[in-house]
Amino acid sequence: MTSLCPRCLDAAETNPHVYCCMSQGAITQRKSDWIDLWKQLHRCKTATVIEQTWRRFLQRLVTIPLGESNVDTLPVVHGSVAELLHQAIEEQTRIGWDKLLVGTGTMLWKTLQDFIDSENPNPPQRTASDWMNTASHQMPAKVQSAVLEDKESNHPWSNTS
Repeated sequence: MTSLCPRCLDAAETNPHVYCCMSQGAITQRKSDWIDLWKQLHRCKTATVIEQTWRRFLQRLVTIPLGESNVDTLPVVHGSVAELLHQAIEEQTRIGWDKLLVGTGTMLWKTLQDFIDSENPNPPQRTASDWMNTASHQMPAKVQSAVLEDKESNHPWSNTS
């Protein structure tokens, strides 16, 4: 049994609803968390191609008015990066892009990040595994913070979809 969303009181509080609740407080929180997420991914030196790809697929799930998107198409890449990107997108699509928001992503993202880092003449001072751990923990932390605790009642984070 799922509880009613404490913000809008219009729908069951499920993960998909949390991503698109139209309560003004929920929209404000998601927008703030979305911006913080991309700042954190940038700080941990996420490859631009991964960042743009994630933004393109995830922005559709998280209903926030961000204005015009400058990531309407996938980034142009070639060779091994293109092959790895294509495989990662296919596998993440099978897993579910909404699952990436709760920390379940394909390990191909790590492989792609590692390959890009290895080609960088000035690589980041962290491993691709460290990057994947940071990225996969940052996503659920930001999504979960989108659910404000209602002090009057108990509305736990729901794992139902």
